[in-house]
Amino acid sequence: MVATMPAAMAQTAAAQPASKADDYFFGLGIGLSSERSPYKGVGYENHVIPVVSYESRLFSIQGKTADVHLLGDETLSFSARAEYGFGDGYKGSDSSALTGMSHRKEAIWLGGVVEWDAGWADVTASWLGDTSGRSKGQQVGLALERDIPMGALQLTPRIGAIWQDRDFVDYYYGVRASEARPGRAAYGGKSTINTELGVRAQYSLTNRQMVFLDLSANRVGSGIQDSPIVDRTWLPAVRAGYLYRFN
Repeated sequence: MVATMPAAMAQTAAAQPASKADDYFFGLGIGLSSERSPYKGVGYENHVIPVVSYESRLFSIQGKTADVHLLGDETLSFSARAEYGFGDGYKGSDSSALTGMSHRKEAIWLGGVVEWDAGWADVTASWLGDTSGRSKGQQVGLALERDIPMGALQLTPRIGAIWQDRDFVDYYYGVRASEARPGRAAYGGKSTINTELGVRAQYSLTNRQMVFLDLSANRVGSGIQDSPIVDRTWLPAVRAGYLYRFN
């Protein structure tokens, strides 16, 4: 799977941030996710996952991401971020095309994020580094999204790009000399830029309950496309779920 675009599940939950009156937002729910894997022979990866959303003035948890809000206000802010690379990597048993490949594991990422409410859109820029020592890679992301309220329904189209360095691509998409086989040449990864288009819809059933649907398509960059264990350029994804607000 291509990491680490802003998680649609998390963004959906975060779409109702803490108000000045409430001081915080807390919600729990359940979600379904179906995402196309870039790896040969793997197909779609389907998951049932919990949806956890907590937002306060100092701290937030949205899905696989946790932020500590350090500076700023409602217009411009800077936060420290920790993120778990849920769904990244593979096992050699995932498909015949990956047989003989060593297990590529999920990583823990730490870094920073800047969020700017520009009026015409919400702009998010982020930098994350792998602190687990698995890929030893880095990622830099930029995303724009805009909320379009329609009564109980809200639509949020988005566009984003993420740069992944050579170490990241080499770990998740490279083929070591010891892993090379006929039809699977050795490959040393190179830095790349992935892009994403998506739209999120959420509908408020009551003041405390909402359902959401997210559709997206991620286009992997040439550094990933050139890997002999990858056979797809566009990776569609569908996510849906339910969230209950406790406060």
